[in-house]
Amino acid sequence: MKTTVFSTHTSMINIAETTIYNLDCFEKQTASGNQITAAD
Repeated sequence: MKTTVFSTHTSMINIAETTIYNLDCFEKQTASGNQITAAD
């Protein structure tokens, strides 16, 4: 259980950091490099 909690905590931190980075890029109107595009 302890490993799962650590992994979940780390994952949530990574998601939060990426989200904030993406919002900063959106505000500055620059590409973040994290955009997902639909396949043709």
